[in-house]
Order: sequence, then C-alpha cells, then structure tokens
Amino acid sequence: MLFFKVIPLTIVGWWKVYARFFRGIFRFWVQKEPLDRIILLALLVQLGSSQIQVGYTIHFLNETEQVFVSTNINLWITFCCLIAIVLFIVSISIWIKYLLLSIEGMLGIVVILGLLNPKFIMVNFLNSNDFYFTYKVYVFAACVIISFVSILLSLITSKQKATSG
Repeated sequence: MLFFKVIPLTIVGWWKVYARFFRGIFRFWVQKEPLDRIILLALLVQLGSSQIQVGYTIHFLNETEQVFVSTNINLWITFCCLIAIVLFIVSISIWIKYLLLSIEGMLGIVVILGLLNPKFIMVNFLNSNDFYFTYKVYVFAACVIISFVSILLSLITSKQKATSG
C-alpha cells in the first residue's frame, strides 16, 4: 500500500526537477548572445550524434543482412563532446573559448581523417567495400564545422569588442 502512495510523490518530485532544469536552461539561453546560442545548439546536436556508426552489409548464402557497428573512437569523441559542452557552459574567460576551439579542431581533424581514410576510425574486421556511413556521421561533421566556425567568430567579435571598448 505504501508503494502506491509513493508513486504520486515521485512523479511530482521528478516534475519539479525537470521544471527547474529547463528553467535554468531557459535563463542560460536568454543571457547568451545569438552566436553563443548557435554554438550551444551545435554542441548539443554534436553530442547527440556523437555515437558514430557505420552500416555494414553482410552477404552470406544468397542472404543480405545489414548490421550497424560502432567505430573505434566513439568513447573518445563522446568524451570530447561532453567536455566541450561543460566548458562552454562554465566559460568564464577567453582562454576557455580557445580550448573549445582546439577541441573542435581536433574533432574536425578526426572527422576529416575518418571520412577520407575510413580505416582510421573503423574496427579491423570490416571489409572496406561493404560498409557505408550512416547519416549521424554527416550530422556530426556538420555540427563540428558549425561549432568550430561559430567559436572562431565569437573569439573574433570578443577581440574586436575588447580593442574598441
């Protein structure tokens, strides 16, 4: 009987936690400039698409099966995306934006190397003729480019404000 009394209390508690979380994000969103909003959106979508998978087609006894395999570097990429979001949210100095720019630059290099030479990010047992990249790879690459360019523009505008003001 106690179990059924706890359910509404738990629902109300989680509702309050989520409401507080989204109010905090809304306040953070309102305080930021439009370029910083673009950076935040790009970083969040980048984190959501950071689990890079490749589709792999297996042909066996006149049957075709499609499997999705994670790449070797998913853990590293996800960790870099999480670090980038945390650093952006707590950015208190210009040097953190430089660190963000270097993280996004490293991710950009990894994406370029992975697209040009897929063996760089693949597991070893895949035949290079049978796999293809899923849409998440291209979404991730676009978000890396958008966030890199936005952070660079943000650094340029903040330097211009500092020299003119």
